[in-house]
Amino acid sequence: MVRYQIDKRNSPLPILLNIGSKGENMEIDSGIYCFENNLNGKKYVGQAQSIYERLQRHNQFLKRDYDGCIVLQNAWNLYGEENFSIYTLELCEIDLLNEREIFWIKELHSHISEWGYNVSWGGDSFMRGIHHTDESKEKISKNSAVPSGELNWGYGIPVPEERKTKISNTMKKYYETHDAQGFGKKQTEETIQKRINSSIGKKRDDESKNNISKARVGIKGKKNSSSKYVGVSFVKKLEKWSATIMKNRKRIYLGLFISEIDAALAYNVKAIELYGENAKLNIIENGGAINDL
Repeated sequence: MVRYQIDKRNSPLPILLNIGSKGENMEIDSGIYCFENNLNGKKYVGQAQSIYERLQRHNQFLKRDYDGCIVLQNAWNLYGEENFSIYTLELCEIDLLNEREIFWIKELHSHISEWGYNVSWGGDSFMRGIHHTDESKEKISKNSAVPSGELNWGYGIPVPEERKTKISNTMKKYYETHDAQGFGKKQTEETIQKRINSSIGKKRDDESKNNISKARVGIKGKKNSSSKYVGVSFVKKLEKWSATIMKNRKRIYLGLFISEIDAALAYNVKAIELYGENAKLNIIENGGAINDL
């Protein structure tokens, strides 16, 4: 799959021929880019002084589940990386970025109120080009909500034994109720060193990874899931049930369904296809037929 798909339809300026390596086939690198969900057409529009660098950061953050746009991150987690196209809408000078970002968000209806992923109407980079002086940085540091070192209110004040005991008892109670493995046992220095030495330079082979993947099938990751079935969750905004399954640490989107049981059945079908006799299936008492949307 081409990582960045470039849209040549609407750009009045020269556009990126390929974002394969920094500085390759580029006349200008600042402009407006778009993330598009290939399954439902929803979009996220952003601006960047360097599209190459911005998309690299976006890609890293989304994969690590801490992208700045929560709405886009949630969609990325739900539908999977393979169901998004990323492309350049327009290249423009830096001083036009705010104006063009606002235009494209309206043009493509990518605001969250219009079935999109943008939480603002764009043009938010009012601090671009502004740099703090050393004096300003020092003032900010001094006025920090939680100053460090000698400026911290707790610096040099010993913690009372009573408070230490209270914290210790609280943690003990937590680990006892959460069935923490090895709770109350202290490892010797020799044991710790052996464990460290045994893991140095070692990588899991494909067979081990596959065994771990099989063992994880059928295990629900969240206790507060909206469904009692594995791989099923309720999409509140659409009032439909979504089904997904994991394979080699990748989430595969199976579709939206009218009922929870339909989504669970779809998960079972895909689990059998991917894992065969090792598949761990949802137990559905009433059976049912799949009504895919």
